[in-house]
Amino acid sequence: MNNRVKFYSWLIGQLGRRRMTFAEIADAWMDATANVYKEELTLRSFHRYRNAIWSQLGYMVECGGKADGYRYYVKKDSVECDEITEWLLSSLRLASLHDMLQYHNKVMLEAPPRNSEYLDDILCAIDKQYQLKFHYATPYGVEKDIMLSPAFVRLFKQRWYVIGVNENEQVRCLPFDRIAFMEVVCKKHPLSAKMKRLLTPDSFYDGCFGIMRMEDEQIENIRIRAFYPEYNYIAVDIKNEMLVLAKRKLEAAYAEQQLPLDNVRIFICNLMQFSEYFSPEDRVERIYINFCNPWPKGKHKKRRLTHPRQLQQYRTVLEGEIWFKTDDDELFEESILYFQECGFDIVFQTTDLHKEPDIQSFRTEHEAMFEEMGKTIKFLIARPQQASAQ
Repeated sequence: MNNRVKFYSWLIGQLGRRRMTFAEIADAWMDATANVYKEELTLRSFHRYRNAIWSQLGYMVECGGKADGYRYYVKKDSVECDEITEWLLSSLRLASLHDMLQYHNKVMLEAPPRNSEYLDDILCAIDKQYQLKFHYATPYGVEKDIMLSPAFVRLFKQRWYVIGVNENEQVRCLPFDRIAFMEVVCKKHPLSAKMKRLLTPDSFYDGCFGIMRMEDEQIENIRIRAFYPEYNYIAVDIKNEMLVLAKRKLEAAYAEQQLPLDNVRIFICNLMQFSEYFSPEDRVERIYINFCNPWPKGKHKKRRLTHPRQLQQYRTVLEGEIWFKTDDDELFEESILYFQECGFDIVFQTTDLHKEPDIQSFRTEHEAMFEEMGKTIKFLIARPQQASAQ
């Protein structure tokens, strides 16, 4: 990477922190780690680079004039400087690592996004409304050919994905690293008006966290109330408006107790993809599942938050217990079987929680509502057998 490009990102970073005269800029550049070859900065080159930074990156390097001591500062163009520009600028800074690492061994890096060599061709196909032909390997090892009309790409957890429509008008989300072969079909095949409205980054992932969007899944609300400030909590919901309400209540409760709100994190999440949000290195001491959708129909039971496929995901990070509440008799009875099937011990259970004064369980809004309706609250505590043995 040549010094000129390194200078662009370096200067934006410097002037973003403080105003500097040309002499200060030139002196600082001579001492900068990015200036590997210690090239001097002339005034003529500086003005040429200013123009390049404006035309290529949308950042204006302005001079404050005599009253400001002719100090330079950086100003963003509100139209030109979008997320792509910020991402590009960050990439330019990281690109200088190659030279820096020749002299330093103090940098720890994550693995870069995989199979980014497909990115140029896919973006070209999106721009020209061409189709893509993939030879694709599924997560189960099955190889197949797929025709896709791409709409946009997304980088998530260091992994590139292309989102588009296949030949059956189904929306597909394909990771680059499962592509064995790709060919651009140079023939226009535009998306339908309906798909164009749906398949934009903002609209398609509205209300979602993660990479998979499940069209037919009903929203499940899970709320966690932090009543011990020495513990850390994660509050999860699939809808942003519910999390906003939870945030306001948390702020009010903590303010009333004059406590800093520093042990709770709130994020949007569809727990059907639990493993997308937690890594095997993460550890959770307790999971609360409160009044989730009972999904009474047989074909929908796999959507339950206590279904075996969900319990197996929880086990990957759980070091303690699951506390489960419901007002639904069938869900409670079948959940007991689910827990036992997945190797959990039921260490406590009751069909009327409020007759158990020794259980320190916080009272939720749903709980109060069901009590007023005369319903009893079913409750259990389950623990993985491995944890029980310990």
